[in-house]
Amino acid sequence: MKNISTLILVLVASQLFFMQSCSKKSNTSSDSSSAATSSSATSIKITGKISSNANSSRSSLASSSSTTPDKIVAIYDHGKYNKEFTIQSDGSFEVDTSLLNKDDLVVFVVNSSSKTIFGHLNLKASNDEKLELLDTSKMEKDLNLGNVDCADNCSSTETLSTTTSFKSSELDNLQNISRSDDAVALYSNNWRNPNLDAQLYVSFSLDNLTNVINNYGNIDNFSKTNNYHGMSPKINGDLDSAGSLYTDNSSPFTGGGCISSSLCINGQAISAFLYPPSAIKHSNKQPSSTSPTSDNLSNDADNTTPIGLRSRDTVWWSNDGKTIGVYGPQVDSLPAGDWKLTYTDNTSIGNFEFVGADPFDNASTFKGFIPSLKVNSDNSSGKLTSINLKFYRQSSTGSFENVSTTFLESVAWNIFCSYVLKTDTNNSINFPGSDNGNISTSSTEYEFAPTSDLQTNDLQRIFCSYKIGQAQYSFAHE
Repeated sequence: MKNISTLILVLVASQLFFMQSCSKKSNTSSDSSSAATSSSATSIKITGKISSNANSSRSSLASSSSTTPDKIVAIYDHGKYNKEFTIQSDGSFEVDTSLLNKDDLVVFVVNSSSKTIFGHLNLKASNDEKLELLDTSKMEKDLNLGNVDCADNCSSTETLSTTTSFKSSELDNLQNISRSDDAVALYSNNWRNPNLDAQLYVSFSLDNLTNVINNYGNIDNFSKTNNYHGMSPKINGDLDSAGSLYTDNSSPFTGGGCISSSLCINGQAISAFLYPPSAIKHSNKQPSSTSPTSDNLSNDADNTTPIGLRSRDTVWWSNDGKTIGVYGPQVDSLPAGDWKLTYTDNTSIGNFEFVGADPFDNASTFKGFIPSLKVNSDNSSGKLTSINLKFYRQSSTGSFENVSTTFLESVAWNIFCSYVLKTDTNNSINFPGSDNGNISTSSTEYEFAPTSDLQTNDLQRIFCSYKIGQAQYSFAHE
């Protein structure tokens, strides 16, 4: 594994990126006017019948057996919008996708009053995978899910191999999507916490930067042992107030508790607690330029013993106490159930789920997409002309396959690459065109070009990222 400094710098740039985007989610609404019409040529309906009211292990907010599902929530457009549909007294439901303006649906079974999530509608696929991203653009007729058992995470009796709702030309793609789409379950956080973004940051290191100048990076030896650094919860957004703050002005960091007005309110250092749903190991420190040691995940936390989050490196508030950024330390696992973020007086900030974002299967084989980077440089001048990017998927048997940009974008979004200069290591700069459509692509390749003259030896590192659901996977070249 690469030196810890790679991880430190990746997380610093990530932290800056999230702080810049630390604002209330826009247009997250069940009644948004922009979501009035469907983009699908054909109106597709998703129907079924809830056959059990028992609680699955997915949500620890289901506090009693008397809680029953009353709504179906369709979340779409990368989690930005949602619309609720009523479950009838006999358990039947109908999701009319003509009322939605995007095709990428994740459909949850909920109790709307208690904000309980029983699970999400899915179809069993091959290799023990489940199709969780129900893309209506790949359907040609209504999808009848039959009996839906909420004691089994709301699984359907229907399967991907038995349904006739999807276009036959899409079935192989859907089998592949089912392997990589688990993290879309994190969109449930948007519905339960509409003013907060709850993301998971998953970090990796790849080739040294010098090895990919005019050559594509070699991903043949990619593995959990060689390349994986860890995963960290990231939560940001807007609050009514900062609530109860840490009252002890001491700090574990040199310089005292109140480093700047954005880290303190009324002269008090800011702190919060993060409770995992069950026992985990975590780092005691958020790796950064001010706290460079991660201590090898040697600390314990559970649903009664929280991870303590302190100011400067882990908790950021605006001076009016209404904009929050929380950057959790690395953790060793993502157990099922709800992570609870609270103020220090145990007043709740929000409840979040991260279990679907674990990037590896039970055999430690990667389920996401691995980028292979090429930095194009003029041989005579050393000028950086562009970068090229291909993505690969690893099958459950371990083989690697170059995926098309069309397939990648059917699962992933917010695809971008950034660079950090040796003269300004605390700031990252996106390559123009990242995630806005103004990029040159072939069927299997992206190309990004800088707008200013740069030499390849000006670069300290490049990292490329994408999201699946609310999980961001970031790969560093240094």
